[in-house]
Amino acid sequence: MKRNNRKGAVMKRIFFLLIILFVLIDCGRRKTPLEPEFVILVSPETDAVIDTTTKPIFTWNAVSYAYRYQIQIDDKNTFYTPVVDDSNITSSSSYLCPVSLSDKRYWWRVRARQEHSGWEDWSETGTFIVSVGTPVPLSPVDDTVATNTPTFTWSPIPNALKYRIQVDEYNTFYTPIVDDSTITQEEYTLLDTTLLDGSYFWRVRVKTGDNEWGDWSNTANFSVDTNPFRIVSSIQTKGYAWNFLMRNDTAYVAQGEGGLAIIDLTDEENPFLIAECDADGSAKGIAVIDSVAYLAMGKNGISSILFSDLDSLEFLYQIAAGDANSFDIVIVSSISDTSYMFVSEKDEGMWLCQLVPEWPGFPDPLREFDVPGYENGLFLDSTYLYIACGELGLTIVDISKVTLPEVIGTCDTKGYANDVFVKDTLVFIADGREGLKIINAVDISSPYVIGNFDTEDNARNLFVKGDTAFIADENKGLVVLDVSVPTSPQYLGGFETPYATAVWAGEDYAVISDRYDGIIIVKW
Repeated sequence: MKRNNRKGAVMKRIFFLLIILFVLIDCGRRKTPLEPEFVILVSPETDAVIDTTTKPIFTWNAVSYAYRYQIQIDDKNTFYTPVVDDSNITSSSSYLCPVSLSDKRYWWRVRARQEHSGWEDWSETGTFIVSVGTPVPLSPVDDTVATNTPTFTWSPIPNALKYRIQVDEYNTFYTPIVDDSTITQEEYTLLDTTLLDGSYFWRVRVKTGDNEWGDWSNTANFSVDTNPFRIVSSIQTKGYAWNFLMRNDTAYVAQGEGGLAIIDLTDEENPFLIAECDADGSAKGIAVIDSVAYLAMGKNGISSILFSDLDSLEFLYQIAAGDANSFDIVIVSSISDTSYMFVSEKDEGMWLCQLVPEWPGFPDPLREFDVPGYENGLFLDSTYLYIACGELGLTIVDISKVTLPEVIGTCDTKGYANDVFVKDTLVFIADGREGLKIINAVDISSPYVIGNFDTEDNARNLFVKGDTAFIADENKGLVVLDVSVPTSPQYLGGFETPYATAVWAGEDYAVISDRYDGIIIVKW
């Protein structure tokens, strides 16, 4: 009995030893995958033009462990439906294309596989052009150009005598805008024809030694867009965005019946609402000093809101004087130790308040004074207050004696002055249906109009940055003008918004308030 047990134990040991031996042998056969080596494409080189064969040879660096290679060739860089897809290349690191490629641009890529592992990552994508008998359009192709006189380029054809190019708005080319058959180079720049902004098609063909025109190339398309201004983001406001004030990277918005909105524009492409606070009436204008925002509330006068705690805005005070119709506000704090606030009241003249330091947000009304016209936008420059006075145009007020303002100059702009901006000795007026007016105010007592531009709708508000004027033109949206020559403003670009109401510009972006679309951010 003991012998049988001992024999059984020996057999078990032998059995387990055989299992271990089998596992060791099997593991020895399996190789650990090697560190990957990336395939590097050699030829055709990037953007090479192949003009001698339609079956080119492709080469790449040899990968030391490669068991096989896979190559893909396609006429689109997505490789969704490749013209060639061969995953059984085992002999070398070169490949003769098995099919004839037509005259066009192609993309190609290669990857390697280890014997006991999967496929490695694809190589970088290469691109080349086959151009044996028909030119291949190179540029512009599926692209947008920022010039009205673009340059067209295509692949060269051996022994070419001449090329012929056609450009048209339609891919039928029945009545081409450009049709030139005298070209001797592989590029062509429009000189006698200017393309309007829009979409176009073009094609080219060659005349060679047999003096016969070849087939047309594939049709390429492109767009012309000379407008450099692009909307990059927007944020809807609770009420109508009538006006706003920029302070650092923050917009303080007078949003109609929504009161005040504070919006962070640190990242112009991702604006977000910081806080907002209701006020009684419809906020049309705004001024900010320290941590207090003053809102022009139309028939409801002036409201003040404290924003020192952005988590909890505090409505402070509301004051109205008589039949006030408050529209815009400027704060004067550079003339004396005391700060003052001027408020335009549409057809009720101007309203002057003192801002008491001990009582921030509680303005003390001092007096009203009459200014002829319908007082709208205000601009403070040193000791002069410039007022857009509706049908009476521009009024300039000397406020060196703040409590005794004196009208010292006027200018009839012929339109309806909605807003005013001053730069050096030039005064810019958003003149309603008359567009932009530029006024020479060297002699401040006798200003006169020297330039104008029809903005096509109703110029409501404007901002001047350097030699560029940005105009909020109601239904025409943003209009941007070059005013480096004040007597002859030139159109630079812009775009339509539903109802642009105000605008501000920085170094490389602008902000527009729109009655219906809130705050819109533009870059160029």
